[in-house]
Order: sequence, then structure tokens, then C-alpha cells
Amino acid sequence: MGTYLLSSRTAEDLRELSDVYKRTINPLHDYTIKHGQTFLIYSAYGKNFGNSKVPIRSSHQRSKMNREISRLKKTTIYPQIEVDISIKDPKRKRVHYKRMYELQNISEKPIHKVVHGIATDIEKTFDELNVKVYDEDNKRLKISNISIDKPYQKEFTTIFNRPIMKGEKGRSYTLEYDIEEPEKYFENSFLVNCQKFIVNIDYPPSMSFPRVYEMDLENDEKELCKLQPLALERKEPNRNLVRWIKRDISQGQSFRFEWK
Repeated sequence: MGTYLLSSRTAEDLRELSDVYKRTINPLHDYTIKHGQTFLIYSAYGKNFGNSKVPIRSSHQRSKMNREISRLKKTTIYPQIEVDISIKDPKRKRVHYKRMYELQNISEKPIHKVVHGIATDIEKTFDELNVKVYDEDNKRLKISNISIDKPYQKEFTTIFNRPIMKGEKGRSYTLEYDIEEPEKYFENSFLVNCQKFIVNIDYPPSMSFPRVYEMDLENDEKELCKLQPLALERKEPNRNLVRWIKRDISQGQSFRFEWK
């Protein structure tokens, strides 16, 4: 199949028009051109068109990209990721997310900052998300840069209060925000391996039991996971709570959590 590449501006303009474009137009990688300038390119692909593989146009570019991907993989590992999904208002589809990432630096250099991304189904300003980021000591992290502030996509950088050194364990950061979810699902794709992934869903009894699917991103297909959430003891009389735990997740796997 052919490869269809789009510039960042064109891709984001199209993604704002339709959910179909958001599913079929995906960011590929930051490409480096002359004088060290970088730009993000997008690829359009789906079940019957396009190519989900990263396009490589020369051996030099292939080598450079492979080195960059290798560097990213060798910088950080995630011993644990835990996501709390609290469905506050089913009618308005309002959801509060709390995403905790445990980090371990396996590189030679300290890690000073981290980049966060939030994708939404409806138009939102950055302020409307009520973003809060803090470290393992519950100290707020400073937002140093908002690199993407589109109606359906946010990307921003926060600086650690103290750098994460090589081999240091027990370091983490937590990202919290509020959003409406008209599509009624949360999806997480893994770019690097994760030793333990925990998802907690807190929801009202009027909703059905949440389900988990493993996604095939290349074909945009889903398959019901054999491992499903387990019901936990209620925190409140009018709330249900389920938990899903998956260990040894490999790079490239993607999971979707749906509720109705």
C-alpha cells in the first residue's frame, strides 16, 4: 500500500473536522532537516488504504531514525503505570483522569523533564482541562512549554523538581485532568515495555460493567481481552469500582476500556 504523508498543520486541521480523521491520521515522528530544525509529520492510513509503517527514504535517514528510537527506548522504563478513571456525570459524559507513571532512568544522563499528551473528543482549551501535574512528593511540577494547543490535542512539558538520575528508583509523576468522553472509552498504547499496568474505573451503578479490548492499530480492529476487570468493594454506596491489572506489556500493544 502507498504511504500518505501530511504536514502537522494540515493533519491537525483535518483531525478537528471529524472523528474518522482522528482515527486515520496519526503522528509518525519528528523529522530533522537542515540546521537541526525538526517538524512533526503525520500519516493517513486505515483498514483498506495507506501504510502504518514509518516511511524511510534513505539509509542515512533510516540509521538516524533507528538511533533516535533506540535512544528513547534506552532512556526510560515504566515499572508501573496506574490510571484512575472516575466517571463523574454519565449524562454529560464527564470524566476525571488520574494517571500515575513510575519512572526509572536507565540512561547515562539525568532526566530533567517529561512531555505529556492529552487527546480529546470535543473541543477544549488547555485551561478547561484543569491540568495538574505533581511528583512522588505531591509537589507540583512547573509547566515549561505548551507545544501543541489544538482544540482536540494538547502537548506540554513539565520540569521535575529534581532530576531523575541513572538507576534511581521510586520516582514518579501524576497527571490529572477533566474531560467529557462522548465516545465513552479510554485507550492506552505503549511505545515502550511496561512491567505492570493498572486501571481503576469508578462509575455509578446506572452504567454497565466496563469492558477491555486489545486493539489492532494497523487494522483499527478490536478483540475482547480474556482478562477482564474485577469488581472491588464499593468506596461509596452509590458508586461501583472495578480494577484491571496486566503485567509484562510489550511495546506496540494497545488496550481500550469502554463503558456505557
